[in-house]
Amino acid sequence: MESKKEDSLTEPLQGRMELVPMRPMRRVSDVAVTDGGGSLSDFTRIVSRHRWKLLAFIGIALAASIVVQITVPKLYEATALVKVDRHQSTVVTEPESQPAGQADDMDQIMTTEIELAQSDPVLRPVAERYNLLDVEKQTRFLNAAEKIRLWQSPIELKKLKVTRPPNTYLLRIRYRANDPQLAAEVANAVAQSLVVHANDTAAQSMNQTNGIVAGSLASLREKMDKSNHDLADYEKQLGMIDPQQRITVLNSQLVQLNTELTSAQTERVTREATLRLLNHSDTLATAQALDALRTTPDTSLNEAVTRLDAARQQFAAARSYYGETHPEYAKAKQQVEELTRQLNEMVANARDRANAAFQHAVSRQNQLRGLVAATKVEVDSLQAKDQQYEQLRSRAESDNKLYESLISQSLLTGINKQFDSASLQVFAAARPPEQQIFPRMIIDLPVALALSILLGVLAVVVVNAFDDSLSGTEGIAEHLPVDVLALVPNAKRLPAIKGPPAPSLEQKSLTRAMRSTARYAEGIWTLRSALSLVMANGSLRTVAVTSALRGEGKSATVSQLAHALAQVGKKVLIVDADMRCPTLHKTFGVPQTPGLSDILEGKQVHNDGIIPLYPPGLYLLTAGPISHRSADLVSIGLSQVLTRVSREFDLTLIDCPPVHQAAEAQEIAAMVDGVLVLTKARGTSGKLVSSALFSLQRARARVIGIVMNHVHDSDFSGYKYYAAEDNRRRIASIGA
Repeated sequence: MESKKEDSLTEPLQGRMELVPMRPMRRVSDVAVTDGGGSLSDFTRIVSRHRWKLLAFIGIALAASIVVQITVPKLYEATALVKVDRHQSTVVTEPESQPAGQADDMDQIMTTEIELAQSDPVLRPVAERYNLLDVEKQTRFLNAAEKIRLWQSPIELKKLKVTRPPNTYLLRIRYRANDPQLAAEVANAVAQSLVVHANDTAAQSMNQTNGIVAGSLASLREKMDKSNHDLADYEKQLGMIDPQQRITVLNSQLVQLNTELTSAQTERVTREATLRLLNHSDTLATAQALDALRTTPDTSLNEAVTRLDAARQQFAAARSYYGETHPEYAKAKQQVEELTRQLNEMVANARDRANAAFQHAVSRQNQLRGLVAATKVEVDSLQAKDQQYEQLRSRAESDNKLYESLISQSLLTGINKQFDSASLQVFAAARPPEQQIFPRMIIDLPVALALSILLGVLAVVVVNAFDDSLSGTEGIAEHLPVDVLALVPNAKRLPAIKGPPAPSLEQKSLTRAMRSTARYAEGIWTLRSALSLVMANGSLRTVAVTSALRGEGKSATVSQLAHALAQVGKKVLIVDADMRCPTLHKTFGVPQTPGLSDILEGKQVHNDGIIPLYPPGLYLLTAGPISHRSADLVSIGLSQVLTRVSREFDLTLIDCPPVHQAAEAQEIAAMVDGVLVLTKARGTSGKLVSSALFSLQRARARVIGIVMNHVHDSDFSGYKYYAAEDNRRRIASIGA
């Protein structure tokens, strides 16, 4: 036995049932246990698991809804209809002056009226008349000063609602109150206040507009008169009606004078050139050429030249024929000289005439230049005056036109206002309603049922998502590196273990408690089968049953398992090693002492504390007196006690303290051949179970598997039993 014990202490966690694939152990912080994925079957299983809680929640919700229906004050709603009439103008229209997009502004008008109906000027008279702030409990929990401030602030009625039915010119004014008569009166009062306020506001706005327009017209009339007076005064100053006509005449004269001035300048230049030539040349040809420029050429100069030429020819002939001494020669010479003197006088006269013509051209040019300058000055002066005149005339015309336009528009607006307006009238007064709108049981109960079901299912899913407790084999198979040996269902009453079984009853007389007891026994038998297969090859003689925490049904499971093994002929010893909180002596109804603590302290031998039980083959070693030195006692002598009893019994089941609540639990687990870890379904966190398994692995204990206790019926849906041969092969592999 000592060699087996040493092997078990050094052997890693390998040989165990392979009901699910084995995985390496993970630490507690890495484990997050869930109950499956998001399939419809998983959702159905979750809802079925929590069905009683869900039904209880739905029942409470329906009961609360019924209580509310009975106790809450009835609420009534009264409705008044206000009609908005819009009259289109048919007397005077100006389509060109109407902006695009304003042909139909009824939506804006209706929205405006809805806002006005909920404004302070409309609601305040009604609220003060019926003391609605107190009726609506807005002044509740307020002191006197706060109530005064509330009444001075804009009034808002929480139970008033103003809406517009689609595609209508109606306003629906609804008010809710616990008194149907009050609801009707308030709805009618709000409607009437809206009508009065809208009409008064329209009249006041019309009067204000008329006053503004009248003031504008008077101011514009004064401005127009002043502009006309200024224009008349300026016309008197000018002595003419339109300066532009005088400017036109002067411009024509100026053009003509400029033309004549240009001609005079040309003539002056010509005369000046002629005079310069005459003054610097004495030739006859020059005199003849310049004389030819006269307007009426003088032929006497040319005739004189002709006569002189003829006389010179006669003189030359007389000189050649008669000689210089002949009287004919002297006569011819005298005639040439006389003609030459006459010609010179004629040339001098031509020079005098050219000088006189030049002086006349200069005088004419200067005179025309003065006229042009004077005309230009007069034209410029008239243009400045004309510009000022045009400004005065344009201002006067603009003021006259604006005044006439404003007069016309004012008349049109005044006429159109009488035909183009939106008037309000109460179309249908509110009447006290007979039926309340809340509560209405025929509507509220189905809604409460649907909402409670929806919220309940949602709460179940959320709670299940955050619930890391173990409930079935799926969570363990996915996250924990151990196998589930058995699912022990929850039982209202455990099978009797103190005496022979009671005679079987007929099926029809089985109660629900008895059926749950039968299912519990079936789970214990499943666990017994798993241990029996391991015991068959002799590798399992001492088994410790532990848990993560107390209260998980560990002692009851040990008792029932030992009782079941004894029923099939096994010699089984139960050892109550929980010396801090022993319970097995109460379960079997035997004395607590002598027990294990007495043996470990040396006060008794192990055979003295062993008590035979029913059925034959079942024995119990109680814990003995409660000891606070249990950890020390286990370290001192428990290994020798287990070695001795393992030779005498087929199987020794040790009720071990919880791993997380007793220091000796890991040491006991290291001494035995195998460890069963018991966990309470839906009660123990998966992190705690994982931490307990990690502690056992660190102590090099041999964990056979997990037994899930207090399993609900719905958790069996995911648990599948293997065939006998496959199950036997897997369990037998533990002892390999």
